[in-house]
Amino acid sequence: MAASLSQVVPSHRVCYVAYAGRECAHHHYQVLTNPNNTELVWVQASHGSIPTGALAGGKQSDGTNLYIGRGHYNGSMVVGKVHPQHHVLYVSFGGDEHPIHSYEVLVAKNLHTHDY
Repeated sequence: MAASLSQVVPSHRVCYVAYAGRECAHHHYQVLTNPNNTELVWVQASHGSIPTGALAGGKQSDGTNLYIGRGHYNGSMVVGKVHPQHHVLYVSFGGDEHPIHSYEVLVAKNLHTHDY
């Protein structure tokens, strides 16, 4: 499986990854940290658009960058992967992968060139 974006659930002792339409649990994973205290902001986007300064959080098996995004699903704010070629944010929730067309993308503010 290609590197992907996921949700760590400490009480479950796993992270969940949206992959191939399902929510997959993994016991070994990496966690994004911010040791340089870069100012990060969430920027509204939709339909596969990626703002300048967006943080890539993984790659598809073909090398396509996936970006860190979040969106509302079933009453919760859920983190997932923005796939520009599929024009959606994918999130894992309740055992399945769900597409969201309107979402926010995590952006390094010092690279961000627009006011939102």
